[in-house]
Amino acid sequence: MSIVLEARDVVRAYGDRPVLKATSLALEEGTVTALLGPSGSGKSTLLRVLAGLDDLEAGTVLSQGQVLSSPGNVTPPEKRNLGMVFQDFALFPHLSALENIAFGLSHLPRTKQQEKAKALLEMSGLSNRADAHPFELSGGEQQRIAIARALAREPAAVLLDEPFSNLDSSLRRTTRDHAMGLLHASGAAVLLVTHDVEEALSLADTLALMSDGQIIQTGTPESVYMHPTSARAAQLTGDINVWRGHVLNGQVETPFGKIATDQNDGDLAEVLVRPEAISITAPGNIKILDRRTRGATVEVTVEADAVRWRARAGHLNTAQQGDLVSVSLDPSLISIVPAQS
Repeated sequence: MSIVLEARDVVRAYGDRPVLKATSLALEEGTVTALLGPSGSGKSTLLRVLAGLDDLEAGTVLSQGQVLSSPGNVTPPEKRNLGMVFQDFALFPHLSALENIAFGLSHLPRTKQQEKAKALLEMSGLSNRADAHPFELSGGEQQRIAIARALAREPAAVLLDEPFSNLDSSLRRTTRDHAMGLLHASGAAVLLVTHDVEEALSLADTLALMSDGQIIQTGTPESVYMHPTSARAAQLTGDINVWRGHVLNGQVETPFGKIATDQNDGDLAEVLVRPEAISITAPGNIKILDRRTRGATVEVTVEADAVRWRARAGHLNTAQQGDLVSVSLDPSLISIVPAQS
């Protein structure tokens, strides 16, 4: 697959405050890249730099070999082959749904504008809402219109900044599925900026984790979740138990068992253990301190040698608070990485 849009070693600051620190990200044709990170990590700033809405102090933004941004030289957004969808959708209130979609098609004859807008409206499942104005549309309908408008000019890439965050939970999943189906069908490279872990893991082909102005890990959602490269990366995608220990004879000893590693003997390592990696059976000598229902699963806190770890199991596990149990660890859900200073 070809790279459609790319940031290379981009630096962006607001005054004396650096926001992007030599950040690189590539968007591939026909794939969805989710950019996941907490508020203030630089996600939206990176999107704005890719879109040409923000300048940069160093680095470049390229599209298929053509430089779009460099220090002191920024191609404006309207001259980039991009579609954009923002958190508030930014629909024109005085235009109907059909007119909003057709807005960017002024280069086409009137009849062609109408044909294309109607086709996108039908693909969005909203043919019966063509004459409705934004205030007459639900949040989910507005969002689909905004995406259809972004796709109208057949952009090479579509950039979405928290596009589902304003929708209530009952609408979010169905609206998201509709929207992502439309985006996949377009063949465009898609960047989805989000702070929602479940959204990023379930929708992305490629997941990029962002922290403190830098991309700290990229890969498939499964590989990033299962094999985090640091405690910070692990924390961004879900619950994690962290243990520090020295490598001895190719193993790190934890309160819940020894774990093999290929790191050098004597190195200080961090053992990253997902709650799902911990299996609990009775009887044993490790105490359950707490047991709570978390939807379809049960979260259990176990303690050994004054160390507490969270475990996650299905509801069939009947172990209760105060029980003494045995604990085993699944190596496939454990990563051992060099300890961070």
